Amino acid sequence: MSEQLLQILVVEDDELDRMIMKRALNGSGMKHELTFAEDHESGKTAAAEKEYDCIFLDYNLPGGTGLELLKEIRAAKNTAPIILVTSQGDEKIAVEAMKNGANDYIPKSLLSADGIAQSVRFMVTLKSQEKQRLILEQQLKETERRLKTVVANSPIILFALDEQAQFTLFEGKGLESMGINKEEFIGKAIQDIHQLPIQLEDYQKSMNGEEATSVVEVDSKFFEIFYTPIHADNNNITGVIGVA
Repeated sequence: MSEQLLQILVVEDDELDRMIMKRALNGSGMKHELTFAEDHESGKTAAAEKEYDCIFLDYNLPGGTGLELLKEIRAAKNTAPIILVTSQGDEKIAVEAMKNGANDYIPKSLLSADGIAQSVRFMVTLKSQEKQRLILEQQLKETERRLKTVVANSPIILFALDEQAQFTLFEGKGLESMGINKEEFIGKAIQDIHQLPIQLEDYQKSMNGEEATSVVEVDSKFFEIFYTPIHADNNNITGVIGVA
């Protein structure tokens, strides 16, 4: 497989620094296409025109600072990895840039082929991880949407309770048959509500790590309720989810 052609944008007004960046990138051995912008406005336009694998921003630019441009790029929902190029002794500026969405910074004194290559490869990895995260996030949203559709049209009650036994989820067509408005129950504790088939003792069993099942009659309707604990990454139980 051939090496990916990296799209790199350099926003730098100084001709000598642009030449240094170009030589460093050429000497890095990475296959790339380089785009230059020389001031705040042209940098903003270039960043919006296509997707970049890495953007280098000089801090001092005609028409505005690199920090201001960084904020505008991020405000436009552009998630391209950004490296702020600083002068020696500008660490405070670099920290401020990182707080506002920069992924890294590099002093001009380190603009060597090795330094550039290391920074760009790190940014490419970050970009790949971010793309994968967004794909998974979208898949999760779609799964949640489908689940809500199924639950909303099924004669069940899907619920979740946190560590304080308060409802954090309450869905299902089964609520209609009981004349229940789910919004009235979110945030309320199980022990404060008596017209539901959900029982405190079964919740407590699940909080102790057990799965529980019970059959409860409410207003001449019989409900079979399943309870199961919710585990965090460290395996601690953080709540209970169930279906009636």
